[in-house]
Amino acid sequence: MPANETLSASVYVTAPAGSAAAERERTDMTIWIEDQGTDAQPGTDRVRKDTIFNGKDG
Repeated sequence: MPANETLSASVYVTAPAGSAAAERERTDMTIWIEDQGTDAQPGTDRVRKDTIFNGKDG
């Protein structure tokens, strides 16, 4: 991405049927986003967002 621009993206989290996350009402999770930079310029940012995954009963 060019400097001073943003990118919007969606992340979809799934769990296999019968797995612990799928069977629980909710599972706490953290999503990390990292700027990995380029060959010429290393990345400098890493951020996280705490969220939940709603399972079978959620």
